[in-house]
Amino acid sequence: MKRILTLMLGVAFILGAATQSSAVEVQVSGEMDTIFGFSDNSGFSKEDENDHFFARQRYRINVEFIASENLRGVMQFQIGTMEWGNAEDGAQLDTTSASAKIRRAYVDWKVPDTALNVKMGLQYIGLPSAVFGNPFFGANAAGVVVSAGLNDNITLSGIWSRPWKDTSVSLKDNDTDMFAIVADFSYDDFTVSPWFSYTRAGAHSGFWTEGYGPEHPVYWTGETSSAYGLTYDESGRSNIWAGGIALSVSPIDDLEIKFDGMYAKLDNDGRTSTTMAPEADGWLVALAVDYSMDWGTPGAFIWYASGDSKSDQANHKSGRMPILGGDDGFGATRLAFPGAYSAGEDTWVSTSGVGTWGLGFQIADVSFVEDLTHLFRIAYFQGTNHKNAVPDLLTGEGVYMTKRDWAVEVDFDTEYKIYENFSTILELSYIYMDIDNKSGEYRGSNEDENAWNAQVTFSYAF
Repeated sequence: MKRILTLMLGVAFILGAATQSSAVEVQVSGEMDTIFGFSDNSGFSKEDENDHFFARQRYRINVEFIASENLRGVMQFQIGTMEWGNAEDGAQLDTTSASAKIRRAYVDWKVPDTALNVKMGLQYIGLPSAVFGNPFFGANAAGVVVSAGLNDNITLSGIWSRPWKDTSVSLKDNDTDMFAIVADFSYDDFTVSPWFSYTRAGAHSGFWTEGYGPEHPVYWTGETSSAYGLTYDESGRSNIWAGGIALSVSPIDDLEIKFDGMYAKLDNDGRTSTTMAPEADGWLVALAVDYSMDWGTPGAFIWYASGDSKSDQANHKSGRMPILGGDDGFGATRLAFPGAYSAGEDTWVSTSGVGTWGLGFQIADVSFVEDLTHLFRIAYFQGTNHKNAVPDLLTGEGVYMTKRDWAVEVDFDTEYKIYENFSTILELSYIYMDIDNKSGEYRGSNEDENAWNAQVTFSYAF
């Protein structure tokens, strides 16, 4: 509770000080979400004994300090996600700690007498995507983004981000830096955004999958926020090259075609252990088609992401696309992938989509009653990893799917606008998962079992 009070007092102090200055305009916006839900079998196992009911909340408050059209400061505060009754989140009776943080804090300014715009600080940095989100990198991260509008249709951006730095070690190479170049070409019925990225991870930067230290690098899956366990020894570092293109085109009225294609390659130097991946490279493509009609928007989608081959397994390599991870992930569906609204349940299979392929159909924006809209989606997906491939080490999250494993997910979402700024969103999802019994226990699931989730979110946006 002390952290919440300290945070809110800080916000009040900043706002009070800002409003005393006539030269600065303060704009406040945000979203307050409260979620109640039931879930069953998130681990796709008949022995799953997880709690079925949950209640949680997440509040985000955005504050902009606008000096002029050329200069502003931006901060975003977040309280939660807080599981009701959890002491660590500050949601238990008489708790003294809370899940409160500053999520974004940056300065946005224009270089005088130029077309350059600069954003410096903790901000959202996302590489282009037109379909489900860019799983390679899309997150709040510290860095600098410099953009220049060459004309009304073309914008170039340069990005430097430092997502990791291990200050507990006093050795050099204790940080990870990501550099990217993005070009945006935007016309009336056509937008295309090619991009290229290079990441250098120092040998002592602390970049490994959550839950594992340097003695247990994880390289077979990208199911957590830091995808692959990279090299961690005094003589080596890791390099990741990535590139792709995001495309959206409307050849006729009401028809939109969207495409994403990307490739990434990881090389580890100075490898000292055969359990570490000396290299990994893979690719992902996704295509979606939507057609807007008076009663709704029907659409179809398909994706394919490369997986581990038999030779990869034998040579301690990975054929899955290495990713840096982040908040966006790969939102192909609502429950198996990160497609839930707000802080609801999702990512039961994967956060990134790597090592899978799938296709589906959906009807969005269906409305027969004022202020009431629906979405229906059905998707089939399958693993692209070799049928006998088994990850040497597990992240403890998600399901490593091979070509023998498949699943079907059905989603039905309903949103009702109670007031202009207050809505309730009902999300219903069901997954049928068919996991091959052979070595299934090594992939995060040991039984063929269905899973479902039902949750309702009350969202106040201001």
